[in-house]
Amino acid sequence: MAEGHSRRELTGPLGWAVRAIAFGTILFTVLYQLSLFQMVGIFIYPVGYRAMVCGLLLALSFLLVPAGKKGRSDVLPWYDALFAVLSLITCGYPFLFYEEILNHAGIATPLEQVLGIICILLILEAARRAMGYIVLVVIGMFLVYPSLSKYLPGILHGRGYSLGRLIGHLYMYEDGVFGAILKVIMTIVIPFILFGQFLEKLGAGTFFVDLAYSLMGKFRGGPAKIAVVATCLFHTGSATGNVATTGVITIPLMKKVGYKAHFAAAIEAVAASGGALCPPLMGATAFIMSEFTQIAYSDICIAAALPGFLYYLACFFQVDLNAATSGMRGLPKEELPSLKKTLAKGWHYLLPAIPLIYLLFILRYEPVTAAYASIVVLMVVTLFQKEGRLTFKKFMDVFESTSKHLLSQIGVMAGAGIIVAAVGLTGLGVRLSQMLVTVSGGDLLTLLVVTAGMNLIMCMGLPPPAAYILLAVMVAPALVKMGIPVLAAHMFIFYTCMWAHITPAVGPTTFVAASIAGANPYKVGWSTMRLGMVAYMVPFIFVYNRALFLEGHWAVVVLTVMFSALATYVLAAAIEGWFLARPANAWQRAILLVGGLAFFYGGGGYSVVANIIGFVAMGIAVLSFGFFSGAWPWHALKPEPGAQPGGVAGH
Repeated sequence: MAEGHSRRELTGPLGWAVRAIAFGTILFTVLYQLSLFQMVGIFIYPVGYRAMVCGLLLALSFLLVPAGKKGRSDVLPWYDALFAVLSLITCGYPFLFYEEILNHAGIATPLEQVLGIICILLILEAARRAMGYIVLVVIGMFLVYPSLSKYLPGILHGRGYSLGRLIGHLYMYEDGVFGAILKVIMTIVIPFILFGQFLEKLGAGTFFVDLAYSLMGKFRGGPAKIAVVATCLFHTGSATGNVATTGVITIPLMKKVGYKAHFAAAIEAVAASGGALCPPLMGATAFIMSEFTQIAYSDICIAAALPGFLYYLACFFQVDLNAATSGMRGLPKEELPSLKKTLAKGWHYLLPAIPLIYLLFILRYEPVTAAYASIVVLMVVTLFQKEGRLTFKKFMDVFESTSKHLLSQIGVMAGAGIIVAAVGLTGLGVRLSQMLVTVSGGDLLTLLVVTAGMNLIMCMGLPPPAAYILLAVMVAPALVKMGIPVLAAHMFIFYTCMWAHITPAVGPTTFVAASIAGANPYKVGWSTMRLGMVAYMVPFIFVYNRALFLEGHWAVVVLTVMFSALATYVLAAAIEGWFLARPANAWQRAILLVGGLAFFYGGGGYSVVANIIGFVAMGIAVLSFGFFSGAWPWHALKPEPGAQPGGVAGH
């Protein structure tokens, strides 16, 4: 939600009405997706289904999300009650009368124009409440552009469209508000959010945190490694949700063992933000990418596997080396849960991953099928557990929390549908792509840098899914025109959109983590950039070396994995200033930085010269320890007398 906005806590009849709408929305979704309506002879048009779910979520948003920071949290203003009713009416019209809409070929009648205008205004208001005025301005610009384009110069000039044509296109056509974006949210994203909520309500979050404790707690900087592992394992689909869920446990522990508040917050923010980059449960953006590119979600997951692994590996290396520089030790054994007891208590939470992975990657089923199969397995296995068993109350809570989880997305995603429709209607995306190719002078690297800069600016005002949508229709065609494969072009945009989570001055995860840690959010932001170094480099690398997508000959892929892991460690050592169990001085860190970048670029043989440079640079760094500090590599096997705790012995 926009900063400062909180949820209303309604009681009495209004509270029951909210719970009924929240539960009924997801129940309606599940029944539709499982084709149970068709089984009883009820046919619902896909656009009508999306419109109805959109209306229910908009109504719920106005009931629960206040218009501003002020006002009582237990009182519903009359205008929000009116907005909720209007949401149901305007979105209910396409649900009830879509067949009649088809019969008059999308030409909006006066009534439909009025309903369409009200519906679009409600979407804009919901987006503003969720993400602030910047989102409202961006969507509003694209809303008025088709009508004003005939008055604009250059690439912005267009033929211009009447109000009736524009409203008809946005409100009634399948490629308007209720088109591809809401299709992804309401047919793929909702089942995965539902799966995540089942895991959370049935106690999986506690299990994954305890599992990370038992695995990593004994090592130096243990709580930081716990944060990285636990947050990676328990990805809820929301980066800020991840921080709020696991950060309240891990951040105080990191501070307790010696991490500075801003660095502890940065570790949690980076770990939480990486969840959207790592399969098998990536964020909503990955599902939207699958819809845009018509590339199977499983193929996107395979391509994202190695870059996502490197992202977390870099974070893991850095927290380890930072702990070494600070002389930290692991937590005492008596403070850690037993791995054996943890697995004995929660092993069943791992079982739903089997159908998820098997159906997605082996049988190549649709993601929605894999999600529901995993939910069924989870529900069955918990029936035989004393703790975490599914009850009727938990079942109700899961459905309600899934609806409420979508409130921050529905206005923005419906607004993104306005952007896509406006760009498609006017042909702006094609003209902008041609301009980008011209501005770059045909140089691929220049185009990548310009695109990355645009992405970062856009993501400062839009959440990553909405920013990806905007850039996918306006920028991706330029990348493809320059010869980049479709998957690599969209993955480049995807990664650069995710920078917004960890880059100042916005970085929503950094603000949530900073509030938990009691740290300066901008100080946290600069530390997240440092910890998230791989996310800034990998998009540029996989455009040139697609072995990072696990494509090509197996030997090249294996070498790429090895060189990438080595590059990640060398870069982490350069950034943290710790190499071969000893501190590194400024010029040694500079040499390591050159070596790490060379290894990343060279990959699995993409550039032999780059790999040679990497080995030479690392060799110089290794030898320099012996010549200038008397610490040859083999000396690192045993700490010197009086060494700080947290060196090799502290590991």
